[in-house]
Amino acid sequence: MSVSKGNYYRIKSKSWLERKGYTVAYLELYGRIFVNGKIIFTKKDLFASDLLAMKKDTPELIFVNSVFNTKNIAKHIKNFLAQPIPMNDVIKCWLLVWKERAHDPEIINIADVKEVEVNNQG
Repeated sequence: MSVSKGNYYRIKSKSWLERKGYTVAYLELYGRIFVNGKIIFTKKDLFASDLLAMKKDTPELIFVNSVFNTKNIAKHIKNFLAQPIPMNDVIKCWLLVWKERAHDPEIINIADVKEVEVNNQG
C-alpha cells in the first residue's frame, strides 16, 4: 500500500472511531537516519498499531491497525500476534479492513484469531 493511501485509511479509521465515541491517538514513532550525507525519514508503528482508542464510560483499550482491502491481512494479524499485548475483555486488538467506497470497516478482533495461514492471504 502506498504511503498516501495508508495515511488516508489511518485518518478515516480515526474519524470513524471518534464518531463512535472513542478518544483516539496515533501510535507511530518517527525518526531520521543519516546515510551517506542524506536524511532518510522513517516511521514505525508501535505495537503493530496505527491507533489507540478508548472510551471514558466503558472499560476498553483498543489497539487498532487499519488496512485497505484484504491483500495483506495475514501479515497484519501475524504482526499483532507477535506483540506482548495481553488481549482480554478490556484490552483488544482490532484490524479495521476498509473496502473501496465503504462507509464502515470490517472489524477483525485479533483475540478471535487462533492461527494465521500466511500462504493463503499474501
